[in-house]
Amino acid sequence: MRVMTSSDAPALVQNGTKPRKADDAYDILKDLIITMQLKPGEPLDERSLIANLEIGRTPLREAIQRLSHEQLVVSLPRRGYYVSQLSITELQQMITAREVIEPQTARLAAANITVAEVCELRRIITDACAEFEGLSPAEILHRDLNFHSLIAEASRNRFLATMANELNTLMLRYWYISFTRTPHFREDFAKHHDLVDLLEARDEDGVYAEMQAHITRFRRRMSDAIATGGALSAL
Repeated sequence: MRVMTSSDAPALVQNGTKPRKADDAYDILKDLIITMQLKPGEPLDERSLIANLEIGRTPLREAIQRLSHEQLVVSLPRRGYYVSQLSITELQQMITAREVIEPQTARLAAANITVAEVCELRRIITDACAEFEGLSPAEILHRDLNFHSLIAEASRNRFLATMANELNTLMLRYWYISFTRTPHFREDFAKHHDLVDLLEARDEDGVYAEMQAHITRFRRRMSDAIATGGALSAL
């Protein structure tokens, strides 16, 4: 897989201005971590990253601080910054937390979601499925994260939304493992329409149950990944 550089970052943001260099650095570094081109436990060598990613020292350091806040990077005293480790124990705890938070968040979203939000959720699914072959794994994962984030926002509970978004961001590497081990991921992604159907119908119990089923499928895929080794064999 090709290592991304600053030239891969989007040229414009919504207001028509160029993104800050620190935002470019953050996006590039985060995607390298998510797709495990920067491996769990790997030190972040500043000189190497500056040279290979074509980014400056100041934006790189700001990006690392942001990733540290998201717990994708950890600081070890007198040793520097490292990509945070993956852990089977933490994975199980995060899935359990997700089972508590996201179904209830989806239930609240069913009561509060707008027509515009339903349309946006459908657009994310339709566009991702139509463009699937041309998207990188990181782009697909970000669209999945955006989908879940919009449902969380539709709950109109900013505390639950914040917890859901932080948890799912931390889980992106596990989502990547699940994605790489799912042969028909586009078809699986299209199943998100089932969630949107229930949200549009304002079926609070139905969407709660469907979100639970969605997380259970993820738990099962990760259990299979752990059982068969591969990306998690060293944990």
